[in-house]
Amino acid sequence: MTSIVGRMLPPRLKAALIPWYDRWLGWQRGRANDLRRLRRERALRSAERRERPQLEQARALFGTLFTREDQPLISVTIATYNRGQLLEERAIASVLAQTYQNFELVIVGDGCTDDTAERIMWLNDPRIRFYNLPQRGKYPENPQHRWMVAGTPAINRAFDEVRGSWVAHLDDDDVYHPEHLETLLHFAQAQGHELAYSRMARQVGPDEWLDFGGPGFGGEVNSVPHSAVLFRRYLTLFRFDPGAWRLGWPVDHHLWIRMQRAGVNVGFLDQQTVSSPLRPNTTQQGSQAEDRT
Repeated sequence: MTSIVGRMLPPRLKAALIPWYDRWLGWQRGRANDLRRLRRERALRSAERRERPQLEQARALFGTLFTREDQPLISVTIATYNRGQLLEERAIASVLAQTYQNFELVIVGDGCTDDTAERIMWLNDPRIRFYNLPQRGKYPENPQHRWMVAGTPAINRAFDEVRGSWVAHLDDDDVYHPEHLETLLHFAQAQGHELAYSRMARQVGPDEWLDFGGPGFGGEVNSVPHSAVLFRRYLTLFRFDPGAWRLGWPVDHHLWIRMQRAGVNVGFLDQQTVSSPLRPNTTQQGSQAEDRT
């Protein structure tokens, strides 16, 4: 009870009221949580009614394709914003170094104003295509909410441009291990999964790494590293929702929950195939707006 009124109360009265005040605060928080759960469930039911039939139709049209292709084209998507040097030296370099070489790389700038386009052009690799949105996406003012959905327009545009049978995403400051595409593709093909994901090594301090990723796809707690996912192209029917922050979820976690509700066949590979190192001149990873493209 820290308000002006609380400070003005006599000590005995204040002591008597504090338990009731704490109960009232707890009731308010519980009510807010109940309302959020209700909003989430309504939103998910609406998405499921729309996306489950779309998924079934896509399976009927394209499902047999994945039993015939041995060395399919994989489209790697990257959304980026003004990190040209890091993008080139880290993310792109790790894609070019893959043991599986039948890929294309689709990079979409979220209204980049730096030298990203020039750096990609200098690479002179016909497998790489770059698109730059005419302006940066419109995001919430709140930094945490902005972090939850930043990069959404660029990622959705990348989905529009892919040509491969499979799609793999890579954040512009993450690194594929050399065998990432090959390992996940063979795992998904062998098990008949529509989507497969692995674990990530995430650096949180100069000498500290955490293991991120595990079973429980689409659960309340996000256990799916965005850069560790490979999925069949027809799953691009599931688009990233720029309003996911209103439900209290990052945009990728919101997508996994919707996929799980729609019935996507998912497999988890218990192996690290991606790393997320610290950025240059930083000493820790955080969840500020600038930490998500």
